[in-house]
Amino acid sequence: MPWYCKLPGYHHPVLINDCQNASIYFLKNLESFGVDPSQVVLCGESIGSWAVAIVTQALTCIPSLPHINAQILICPLVNFINFQLPSHQQNKNVPLLTRDFMFMCMCKYLVIDLCWKDAMLTGSAIPLDKWKKYRKWLSYDNMLRNGLAKDVEQVFISAFTP
Repeated sequence: MPWYCKLPGYHHPVLINDCQNASIYFLKNLESFGVDPSQVVLCGESIGSWAVAIVTQALTCIPSLPHINAQILICPLVNFINFQLPSHQQNKNVPLLTRDFMFMCMCKYLVIDLCWKDAMLTGSAIPLDKWKKYRKWLSYDNMLRNGLAKDVEQVFISAFTP
C-alpha cells in the first residue's frame, strides 16, 4: 500500500497535495504503467471523490499533462456550505456515516473546533451578505425549482454570529 499522510497527524491541504502529486507522477509515467493516455479516468469515493474533483480542476491547468477523460465521483462530499439542503437532511442518520460523525471528521481534517458545529449546521458561520450573494447556487429554493427536494423541512439560515 502506498504511503500517504493521514489524520490525526496531517490536516488540510495535505490530502489534496498528496493526491495531486501522485496524479502528476502517474500521468507523467503512463507508459511505464502500461496505460493508454486516451483512457485516463479518476475515481474516488466519499472524501476521495471530493479530492478527485479538486485535483482534476488543478490538473487542467497543467497543459503538459495528458487529459483526464472522466471523473467517477461515488457518494461525493462536495457541499460543505449549506447543511440544510435536502440531501443533508435526508441522510443525516445513515448508519456508519451519520451527519454528526461526518461533521466530526470534517472538522478534524480542516482543524475547525467542534464548538462551531451548531453555527455551521445552521449557516450562521457565514455572513448574511455572502448567503445572499451565493443563494441561487446554495439554497433550498434552487432544489425546489429543479424538483430535487422531497419530504424535507425547509430550514432558514441563521444570522451570522462571529
